[in-house]
Amino acid sequence: MNLDAFENLKRVLASVPAEKLDMCDWNRCAVGHACRDRWFREQGLEGHFRSVMSVFGVSYFSAQRVFTSRAGTTPEQVIATINRLIAADRRTDEHSRHRRRQIMIDQMLATAVKAERKVRKVALALSLALVAMFAL
Repeated sequence: MNLDAFENLKRVLASVPAEKLDMCDWNRCAVGHACRDRWFREQGLEGHFRSVMSVFGVSYFSAQRVFTSRAGTTPEQVIATINRLIAADRRTDEHSRHRRRQIMIDQMLATAVKAERKVRKVALALSLALVAMFAL
């Protein structure tokens, strides 16, 4: 997810009067307004979902949630939808990081258990050899 793009979209939407936003019209929706902004022009934003998905770094499903009438009918509602999407993405990121950390810990523990077994085998063999030497 491209957080810079979403922050810039919120900036653009904050300056759009409610009556100038129509989430069912590509020219007047959030993307339409963003396409007229210099920052978004520099990013190559165009008025279609493929471009939106690329610039904002989201899936088609997420693009539909944010860039259609599902997001709301006023700039404030669309900004709130964007904030919810970002918050959900952060929770997912944290869950993914936790899962990766847990996988690494599990791998380290498995390696430690294997090493411990080898050390126990060597220690047992040495102790048996010592007993055999002194039993003579």
